[in-house]
Amino acid sequence: MPLVDHSDNTIPPENHGDPNIALQELSDEEDNEPSSQEKPLLYADEESLAAPPPVSKTKRKNLIVLLILAINTISTCCLVVLNKFIFSFPRLQSLQFSFTAWHVFCTFAILFATSHSPLRLFQRIYLDIRQVFPLAVAFAAWIILNNLSLLLNPLGFYQIAKIATTPTVVFLNYLLNGDTVSRTVFAALATICAGAALTCHGSTNTTPLGVIIAIAAFITTAVYQIWIGKKQTDTGCSGAQLLFNQSYLALGLLGVLAPLVEGGSGDARAPMDAKVWIAILLSGATAMVVNLTQFLIIGRTSAVTFNVASHAKTAIILAVGWLLEPGGFGWAEFVGTVMAAGGAVIYSCSSR
Repeated sequence: MPLVDHSDNTIPPENHGDPNIALQELSDEEDNEPSSQEKPLLYADEESLAAPPPVSKTKRKNLIVLLILAINTISTCCLVVLNKFIFSFPRLQSLQFSFTAWHVFCTFAILFATSHSPLRLFQRIYLDIRQVFPLAVAFAAWIILNNLSLLLNPLGFYQIAKIATTPTVVFLNYLLNGDTVSRTVFAALATICAGAALTCHGSTNTTPLGVIIAIAAFITTAVYQIWIGKKQTDTGCSGAQLLFNQSYLALGLLGVLAPLVEGGSGDARAPMDAKVWIAILLSGATAMVVNLTQFLIIGRTSAVTFNVASHAKTAIILAVGWLLEPGGFGWAEFVGTVMAAGGAVIYSCSSR
């Protein structure tokens, strides 16, 4: 993220709908490529074949993975808080298209950079615009709606509403493809929905418009995730390749729409001090860090580790929201949050 808030801590189902998680195929292929310096089997002695890798080297590799995972978790949470701070200024509230274009540019930049040496995390390709343009529109709409949800809702409700993406994806897959789930998974999804509803009911800082935008955001996210999975199957490209094509098309679209939509807004000319510009630059830089570390994590950690990291992000964002939002959480919000987060953990454990 996006990207928008790259904290998308929803736990997608196993259809690999999330464009970032779809990069696992790419990383797995890289990990499985034979080294050009390996000796042929005919000349390898038995002792060298049987010898395990040095313990120090294995520990060093695990420490690096944990460090990258920690950076990804911290930067994701910082990105959400930074964006919430940025949206507290009236001028930025009326520049949603421009702010989205800035994050899409950051996504495009990091993808372009990582497709070149020395990283070469994926091979850059250019797909037919007619195939990708509708998806680029959905990509831009997904980011804008999630930004608006963050603007109009408290941090806690914003994060819980994002968790509701998971049952929405499962429900849409049932309607479109007839996919079914076990009773345990169904119970977990029902718990998520009940927790999200209770959180919404108990929130004193949420408006009807904020609730509508949050619902539109997680429905759009679910549709976008399913569409991404289908496009990957149809085109045969990786998630990174598809995201690269979406990003430059979405950037062009937002560049055209931003002046038309935002030009007549009075708030668009409101003054901004230096700390706001610094926050905007930090937001873009943090988005790049989130994307880069996401590239390095996928395929190099287990599904369990990845899910634990996602739950850690959710817990941190909810805690920050609890501390920073005026009035804190009421009991209904607290119980609803525990239900939604607990249902997400059960779902991730049961759907493996």
